[in-house]
Amino acid sequence: ATLERADKIILVMQQSVPCVRDAARMKNILTQNLNIQSSRIRLLVNRYQSNAPASLSDIRDTLELEDPILIPNHFASASRSIDTGVPILEGTPGSPISKALKKMEVALDGQMQPHMANIFTRSISTFLRS
Repeated sequence: ATLERADKIILVMQQSVPCVRDAARMKNILTQNLNIQSSRIRLLVNRYQSNAPASLSDIRDTLELEDPILIPNHFASASRSIDTGVPILEGTPGSPISKALKKMEVALDGQMQPHMANIFTRSISTFLRS
């Protein structure tokens, strides 16, 4: 019942041939079994690389969804965020992932929300930098 009531459903996948097949199966379940309109489904490709075996055109052709949201594969900023516990938008705001997340926010919501660091996050960030 939750999926039927959602305005948007984000189908998240990585850029590999098995993931493309799985995403196509999930899209079919959503559209055929649950009667969800394709226009309500957005595709997000996580860890996107332009030189991956499953190309962006392969993904578009297979899934027949509007342009996917691309979150690039940027190990350094993702690893730093995990290791420090600081959200990537705060710890590395200029990283390719942070830029993509900001674009995603606008694509999904139509606007960007202000991101305020709380006192704990600012303290940890300052401590880890010293």
